[in-house]
Amino acid sequence: MKENKIRQMLRDGKVTTSTRVWSTWPFYTEAIGETGNFSYVEFVGEYAPFTQLDLENICRAAELHDMGSMMKVDFQGRKYIAQKAVAAGFQAILFADHHTADEVRDFSLGDEFKKLRELWADDGAKMAEIIRDL
Repeated sequence: MKENKIRQMLRDGKVTTSTRVWSTWPFYTEAIGETGNFSYVEFVGEYAPFTQLDLENICRAAELHDMGSMMKVDFQGRKYIAQKAVAAGFQAILFADHHTADEVRDFSLGDEFKKLRELWADDGAKMAEIIRDL
């Protein structure tokens, strides 16, 4: 498994810098990486159309320049889009536009996370350690 650049920098207490891109052209990600000024690039997927191949190309371009990659996903369809972004190689997902605590609970505590909730209830300290080390 490849190293998650963003997570490693945060663990090491280093400062991260990024810029946002709206274009799916990997040329822009490569140009950003070529400057050497950024730790990672954030693709703002809620403002641009994209395909699975576009996401893969953005991640490849970031990897070529030793940068991390993050995708901001649209509120509608966020679970599906997040899965596709991670499959494409994005190292971080930014979930935005939650307006109430119930919206967050609905997303993060769905049935697919039932096992996670059970682990948390059994041993919260152990679960926090597992999450931190992911």
